[in-house]
Amino acid sequence: MSDISFLYRINLKTGNISPLISCSAADLRVKEKQIEKWITLNPSLLFTDAGSVMVIAQELSGELLADLLAVDSQGNLIIIEIKRHWSDRKTAGQILDYAARLSKWDYEAFNNRWKLHKGEQAGDLLKSFRNFVENPSFSEEDFLKTKRLFILASHADEGLKRIIIWLRDEYNVPIDFVPFTFFEDGDDVFLHMDKIDVQPIPKTIKFDGDWFFNTNETHSTGAWKNMIERGVIAAYGYGEATTKMKMDMPATGNRVFVYVNRKGIIAAGNITEEISEQGLGMFNKDTNGDEYHRAVDWITKVPVEKAISSAEVSKLGYNMPVRCTIGQWNDSKIAELVVSELKKREKK
Repeated sequence: MSDISFLYRINLKTGNISPLISCSAADLRVKEKQIEKWITLNPSLLFTDAGSVMVIAQELSGELLADLLAVDSQGNLIIIEIKRHWSDRKTAGQILDYAARLSKWDYEAFNNRWKLHKGEQAGDLLKSFRNFVENPSFSEEDFLKTKRLFILASHADEGLKRIIIWLRDEYNVPIDFVPFTFFEDGDDVFLHMDKIDVQPIPKTIKFDGDWFFNTNETHSTGAWKNMIERGVIAAYGYGEATTKMKMDMPATGNRVFVYVNRKGIIAAGNITEEISEQGLGMFNKDTNGDEYHRAVDWITKVPVEKAISSAEVSKLGYNMPVRCTIGQWNDSKIAELVVSELKKREKK
């Protein structure tokens, strides 16, 4: 397969075709600080599920710190370094140095940076995060301890790619390269950026086929009722391709746990369809064709007032990725305990 590709503007009325010229941020005199601000204000530029992360800090001028710090819904620290043009092996050393420096920070250091970023009115960082993940008992010991590293740049040399693969495959360091490209067409500039799908970090190497699914109650009240009644999980709002990609992730026969915001786990079932299908009616609103369903055979389900909360699962020993639309559940033993508890509550 060829690695060479071009982007064209096509006028459907006249048939005129003109190529868009790729260029770097440096060519356009776009500074790294600008890209940083764009991502802070619009997390969907970088993350497939923008609501699954909290941006907690930005680099200050003259400071030896990564450009952006964020936290995912399992409390993992996300470290993002942005290069407006070329990225090489020096960038790998740079982001590893930042991770090493941040490993020495205590909670108050992060809390102070959070308040500097959001303002004093934001309150305590851990309290804000606990509200974010709907778990008032989320352990401070688990918070910001594991680090995920991402390098954003227009290009990466082979040395950087080798280092990333070696660190990731040999030492299980969660590090990745995320490319972006600008295209220029007269006075118009277009940005193409790969996205980060923030999946949970496995507690073990082996994944046993369990998935967490959020019914999106925040933006569509009562959608979970339709899903339970019709035996599906469903999503919308990410663009047709991305929504389908998300819903296609579980394999047939995989088990999925259904979560309702501010309530908890209400059901578990097995995926019965090979791929998702375009559908309608789950969200009680016009989803403009961007709605995909995946059939599920329920193992157990309970009324929402009997749901197993995020805090209850956390006490069992697992922090669910509650802000993800759909993501891997990487602790099969806890998953079995949750199924057992759901069945008990179903019988009561």
